[in-house]
Amino acid sequence: MASHSPRIFLTGVSGYIGGSVLAHLLRSEHASLKDQPITVLIRSQDKADALLSSLGRRVKPLMVSSFADTDTLSKAASEHDIVINAGTASDVTGSLALLKGLEQRKKKSGQDVYFIHTSGASSLGDQPITGNYAEKLGPRVFNDLKDDIYAYEKMRNEAQQYNQREVDIAVVDKGEEYGVKTFIIKPPLIYGLGSGQFNKLTAQVPAWIRTSIKLGHSFVVGDGQGKWDYVHIDDLVVLYTLVLERILDGATDLTFGKRAMIFCGAGRFRWADVGRSVADALYEAGRIQTKEVKSLSLEEVAELSGFPALLVEVGLASNSMGDAAFAREVLGWRPARGEGDWKGHFGEEVEAVVSA
Repeated sequence: MASHSPRIFLTGVSGYIGGSVLAHLLRSEHASLKDQPITVLIRSQDKADALLSSLGRRVKPLMVSSFADTDTLSKAASEHDIVINAGTASDVTGSLALLKGLEQRKKKSGQDVYFIHTSGASSLGDQPITGNYAEKLGPRVFNDLKDDIYAYEKMRNEAQQYNQREVDIAVVDKGEEYGVKTFIIKPPLIYGLGSGQFNKLTAQVPAWIRTSIKLGHSFVVGDGQGKWDYVHIDDLVVLYTLVLERILDGATDLTFGKRAMIFCGAGRFRWADVGRSVADALYEAGRIQTKEVKSLSLEEVAELSGFPALLVEVGLASNSMGDAAFAREVLGWRPARGEGDWKGHFGEEVEAVVSA
């Protein structure tokens, strides 16, 4: 790592993942993190004031109106050695602006620079309902050490463009061009209450709960037989810290770029199981009057949720399974939350959603 104290820039701190990452980093006992202020991207003065009030000198808020403000993003990144992008998985312009700034930092400092990017598992999801893309031999389990995930995503994106894949590919390609060492963390379905100061709720299960309350019953998209992985937010943020700490320790054997698209599943489920668990939790909370789980079409769920049908299919009905070999074997990641915690969390999610 650089001979000077590394400067760290974190985006997404008002969100679920970024806020939880910040909280975990500030608890780290690593020598390079204990007294190092972290620059954080923030979009409102109220939230900047709240962070300063609670965290004081540990954070340095940087006001940015949006990820479209590429000049500010590039300038901010150019003043830092490490950027952790937890702000968006689907904004290619903003992500490339951050990489461009890191390129400038490297030219000025002569030291390595790093980009830890947040993606997701839907970029690998098949399309079992429409059949537009499905594995001929059935759903596969990807291994992030053995399989070329970059090449697979590139092949898929040439056939059907998907924002998350597009950003993954662009981050790797521009990272190579700019001399930035990139790491892409690809969470599956994340559950549990976040530890950040603002948004404490994840996306998929709370959206499922809200839609079920609106309908008066739980549901699945299609037959609900697609399989995904899950990870608790507390286990996920440990992975970010492990990558960062390896960088800070000056690890020379840490793979990056095309071979550092990192999975982090702690267990596996079927979408039908989510439908049943949401039904049980909502019924027990008195929010619906039936435990029936109805099958809905892509079009019905797209209309209810406001999301495109493609996103509904890959995000709520597909198969997307990964063996988190990189996290376990290279980084020593050991998730603490397992099947029992996963199955028991739905009541907590319902309570959080209805009280929000």
